[in-house]
Amino acid sequence: MPQRQEGRPDRKEGLITDKRISLASLDPKKVPEDVTIKILEKQYGPSKFPHMKIIRKLAEVSNDSKLAASFHRTMQTICRGCHHQSTVEAEARDNKPPYCRNCHSIVFDTKNMNRPRLLAAYHRQCLACHEKMDIKGKGCADCHKEKALQPKDLLTDTDDIWTISKRGV
Repeated sequence: MPQRQEGRPDRKEGLITDKRISLASLDPKKVPEDVTIKILEKQYGPSKFPHMKIIRKLAEVSNDSKLAASFHRTMQTICRGCHHQSTVEAEARDNKPPYCRNCHSIVFDTKNMNRPRLLAAYHRQCLACHEKMDIKGKGCADCHKEKALQPKDLLTDTDDIWTISKRGV
């Protein structure tokens, strides 16, 4: 008989289960309530990401469906929805998942043409989930506060750059 893969049901267990995902095992020191993403702020301020609220919602959705519960048997399955390249071993060693920028570069990576750059990866993850779960808040200002001073307001044309550089500012 083939060996059972971790987290996968075998024929004896059946496909449908009543097992529920519990958040009790989550350490609040390792799994923050909110995460502020500020690495790419330019036109908009940092995005405050309601981390635990999202985890609670995903666990609830999974627990409310026997079919979903069959596939999402552990918290790791829930976490992997966003932390898709993370391993339990790496997280245990560092006490946190790896940064998204470890794989998704800030600028387009010509060596990995199919890998989205960091900004696209963030937006693809967040907006795709909002679409699938029919969550409001799909505009820029729903997650980010617009900065009062925009990059375009700092320098308007090359004459301004020349004037500033001559002044030594």
